[in-house]
Amino acid sequence: MATLAEFNSGLLIWLSETIAPTIGSGSNSQQMRVLIGRTVCWLRPDTTRGGVTAYLAGLIAGETTYSVVPSSKGVVHRIAIGDTNIRIPGFYLYTLESFDIPTTIDPDASAFDLWSVCRLILEAVALLHSRGHQRLRILPNISGSGMQWRATIGSVDALRDWPGTFDPGSCFVYTTGDGFTVAGLPVDAQTDAESMADRILDACRDPGLGQDWEYAGWYVEMLGTVRRNQTLPNFEDPGWPFMPGDET
Repeated sequence: MATLAEFNSGLLIWLSETIAPTIGSGSNSQQMRVLIGRTVCWLRPDTTRGGVTAYLAGLIAGETTYSVVPSSKGVVHRIAIGDTNIRIPGFYLYTLESFDIPTTIDPDASAFDLWSVCRLILEAVALLHSRGHQRLRILPNISGSGMQWRATIGSVDALRDWPGTFDPGSCFVYTTGDGFTVAGLPVDAQTDAESMADRILDACRDPGLGQDWEYAGWYVEMLGTVRRNQTLPNFEDPGWPFMPGDET
């Protein structure tokens, strides 16, 4: 998922380096997601050159306000810029979730971002280990598209056959494509590790009770690396060695 700066830069490059009439040629919706403030948005593939040009012209003119306004069908999920809240013809940027009423988005509301959500999940696993759920494991990795980080959390037994006969319904699963919704509930700056740990436990068929101090100790060290380096772990990356001999 692109940041707003990356999204705008990508649109500018597309205009200058292609002559395609619409932006979606050879693309998919996953590659056109953008985070505006804390709102996940997506650009429809049939967005036109004229629409992109008008959008960027507004930004160049100093427009900094992003609003969610009714679409032509009356659904409050289309993005507009400027104080007039007028839809840009040919520029089809929508929020992933619709709103009840027109809403202004703060594009700088980044104090609690997707990194914060992922970090909170990782912290919650350490908390669960301290509660005695040390047979819970986490498998963090990058999606096949390379666009999303995801975390699968479950007991040793539940994850033993991952990804073969693995049953996702027996575990907690989160991907950054879910944005600020975790286990079906919203998450924000007021969400703490305690409540996140409860959500994880509710999603796991097997609570993973039991002692495994070796894994729990290793996990604390791994979490320290996350905190220091501000990077998310990926068990498929040799730069993030998971415990030798661990059954998951």
